[in-house]
Amino acid sequence: MQKIKTLLPKEIKIRNVVTTADLKQKIDIEKLNDVPWGIYDQQMYHGICGYVKTPDMKGRVTVFSSGKMISIGSNTIEDSIDKLYQAKFYLQKGNFSKEVELYPTVRNTVAVMLFSSKLNLKKVSLDLPNSIYEPDIFPGLRYKIKDGLSILIFSSGKIIIVGGKSISDIKQAYNLVKKILDDV
Repeated sequence: MQKIKTLLPKEIKIRNVVTTADLKQKIDIEKLNDVPWGIYDQQMYHGICGYVKTPDMKGRVTVFSSGKMISIGSNTIEDSIDKLYQAKFYLQKGNFSKEVELYPTVRNTVAVMLFSSKLNLKKVSLDLPNSIYEPDIFPGLRYKIKDGLSILIFSSGKIIIVGGKSISDIKQAYNLVKKILDDV
């Protein structure tokens, strides 16, 4: 797998990647406090999940009693998926789960870029069909590219790409927003 940073234009910074996987077995999450890499708090989230957090992990992996896992807080797809495999390893090592094949799925990638100048969002909204700009409700312009993939554009020039499931999605959003804003 190639590193994400070598595949994206330098203007784009990945801020968070969310991936999921399923251990396909019940996990006794209440015992996570018995191991140094586990966290379980009955009051937080009403006791429906615990966490795997090792010292070298950026972010953490949420583990549900159903065996479903969510990796959050990574800034590359590779790291997010790797955290799921780390959590699986620790859960097996601690006798919380048995061996199972993981099938990680990227659910969301959040990327940020900064346009070089302030933007007139009213004008941008006129040039961008089907965009939503309601400054009384939300300070940014929202533009849905395709199911799940959207761009948030702010007058400061900050642009947030949300809902990407792949590097290709992030590139597609970047190319579109760059073309739009270069014409403004």
